[in-house]
This record gives sequence, C-alpha cells and structure tokens, in this order.
Amino acid sequence: MKQSRRSAMTASGRSEPTMRTVSRCLLLALLIAGLGVTLRRAVPVTPVDGAFQAVLRAYAVPQPDHQQHD
Repeated sequence: MKQSRRSAMTASGRSEPTMRTVSRCLLLALLIAGLGVTLRRAVPVTPVDGAFQAVLRAYAVPQPDHQQHD
C-alpha cells in the first residue's frame, strides 16, 4: 500500500497527525490566547450596577451572625 506524504496511516486505517499539523494547531492556539489577553487588557471591565448587586445579595449565602432563631 502506498502512503501519502501528508499523513501516515496506522494499522487501523487512521491517519496520524504530522509535525506540520501539530505546529499549525499550536500556532493557532497561541494566536487565540494572545488575542484573548490583548482584548482583556484593551477593553475595560464593565462596572457592576445596583440591580446586579441586588441579585447577588438575594442569592448570597447568609452570614452565621445574621441567622434567625425561633
């Protein structure tokens, strides 16, 4: 059986990733990570408004000193 230069076939018929494919995937992952870091630093964080703080307080776990007793 003749093998192509792009991928090596295993006994099960699956192609194994080549060094070029792995390098491209790694480069793409690094580019995406760099874009994420750049956006995180460039775009300011939106401040939390009063309505959202009210929701957080409503779902918050009560503090031990504020428990009601019968």
